[in-house]
Parts: sequence; C-alpha cells; structure tokens
Amino acid sequence: TGNYRDIFVGTGLLRSFFNSVLYTVTGTIFSMFLATTLAYGLSKKNYPGRALFQNMIVFTMYFGGGVVPFFLLVKDLGLCGNRFAVVIALAFNAFNMIILRNFFESLPPDLEEAAMLDGASPFRIFWQIDLPLMKPALATVTLYFIVDRWNEWFWSNLLFLDSKMWPMQLELRQILWTSSALAADVPAELGRRTYADGMKAAAVIVTMLPIMFVYPFLQKYFAKGVMIGAIKSSGL
Repeated sequence: TGNYRDIFVGTGLLRSFFNSVLYTVTGTIFSMFLATTLAYGLSKKNYPGRALFQNMIVFTMYFGGGVVPFFLLVKDLGLCGNRFAVVIALAFNAFNMIILRNFFESLPPDLEEAAMLDGASPFRIFWQIDLPLMKPALATVTLYFIVDRWNEWFWSNLLFLDSKMWPMQLELRQILWTSSALAADVPAELGRRTYADGMKAAAVIVTMLPIMFVYPFLQKYFAKGVMIGAIKSSGL
C-alpha cells in the first residue's frame, strides 16, 4: 500500500489520471458521434457521392501524410498546447466507421420504410430505431475508442507543451524512463527523479485498472460485434 500511496503523492500520476479520464470520455463521445453519423449516411445507397467518399476514407487507411505534416496541420489550426488537441485531431477512425457502416447496411430496410410511412424523420429513425438495434456494434467500437484514447501517449508527447496536461500513459512513460540507460546519464542536479521498483510496478497496475473495469460491462457485446464486423468488413 505504501507504493500506491507514494505513486499518487510523489508524482503527477493523480493529475494525469484525471487528464486521461477527460480525454478518454470526451474523445470517445466525439469520435462516436463522427463515426455513427458518417456511417449512417454512407450506408444509404442513394447518398450523393457515396462511392467517392468511401474511397477517400479507405485511402486514408493505407496512406498517411506522416508525423511532420500532421503536426504542422495541428499547429496551423492553433491546437498545440490546447487540452483538447488530441480529442479533435485524433477523432476519426476509418476502420471503426466502416464497421458501423456495415452494421447499418445489415439492418432490415423494412423498418425504416415503415417508420417513414408513420411520419418519422430521418433523425428519429437514426436515434430511436437504428441505434438501439446496433448495441453490439456500438459497444465494440466504443471499447475500441476507449482503449485507443486511454493508451494514447505519442501525440500527447508532441502536442502538449505543459506536463500538467499529460495523460496517464505519458506520465507512466516518464516514470519508467528513469530506469533507462539514457536517464542514468542525466545527473540529479538537472532534475532527474528516481523511483523505486515497487512504485513503478504500482504505476503500471494503476494505469491498467480502468480498462480492466470497463471491459466486463461490454464483453457480452464485444464478441458478437467483432464477429459480425469482421465478416461484413470484407465487402467494402
């Protein structure tokens, strides 16, 4: 228990924990909004420019601009040093969107036709009919986004200039970095901190626990969602 107490008192892990919760919750909600709305539109056969948009999205799965162009774009948008930089810049995921689109396409069209005859608007059909039928897909993609946001550290290291904005994974990396040979060459006079092995192990456990607690609540949907999504993803 002493190591767990020290890891929260003697480091910035507690602050970074709340940062990670903020980034994960807001990032997952924003990403799910983008993925579900775009997937719903692209699932409609009569969507104008549907094939063009789909090909453009699939193209980004195979080809990317790289780290430098991405960083320069985020910088030009004024997001560097912004707490929600990773939330906005990393919001979209093409693979997750395609999974949701395939689920939308698998829904019986008779349901929407009956709802339209009853006077339901497209938004009401989307919110009250389609989404409740997509619980396995939504749970699967939500879990993907949660894990991705919680484990993200690379872009945070580039975009957050202030260590007070660091997520938990980046703080953990800093703690474990003190064991590296490179860190050993940095004298203590320059601000290098050392941590006991017990504190490092405690930091790893604390970082893993939130995801371990979330997974059981989504597990019953996860297997079904992965299976159906994998089968349908073959037909882009």
